Amino acid sequence: MFSRPPSALMVLLLAFVPRAAHSQTRDSDNVVVLGQRIGPALVGMQPKALLQALGSPDKSMSLEHATVYVYTNFDLTVWVNDRKNRVTEVSTSSARYRTADGIRVGSSELELVATLGRPKWKKDWQDPGPGGKLSDTTYCYTDKATFILGGPGTEDAGRIRMIKVWLDGKC
Repeated sequence: MFSRPPSALMVLLLAFVPRAAHSQTRDSDNVVVLGQRIGPALVGMQPKALLQALGSPDKSMSLEHATVYVYTNFDLTVWVNDRKNRVTEVSTSSARYRTADGIRVGSSELELVATLGRPKWKKDWQDPGPGGKLSDTTYCYTDKATFILGGPGTEDAGRIRMIKVWLDGKC
């Protein structure tokens, strides 16, 4: 056996292994926990923790009492309440995130109700435009989560379009 010092390239590669592993873990966390998180975005986290978990957003928009951050690489939209200085809502329209039971964007209404039971309430939303088609149906669960499904006559009728989790009860 011969012994030689590690090359500079090998030292550099090894220096980046922990960071790459962390990034891969962060990017592969596709779990929805109702009332808690979607992937790496947790409701209740402070902006500094959000920045550490997801990095800088691709877009942001200031509203009256909140700032909305859009992370296109993560397929997430995150609301930070200005007064609370905390994440109060996280949403996704991507099928890459799913609950432990397999509920995800694209799941059917039957799958949702068979898995999570009857919602606390269900509301149909009508498109305000001419003809006023039913555009969405929202299912609100007491676990601080809503599932928005496509309405009749839409391309994704009866299928989950969006999943939202939040900090404060909205049901």
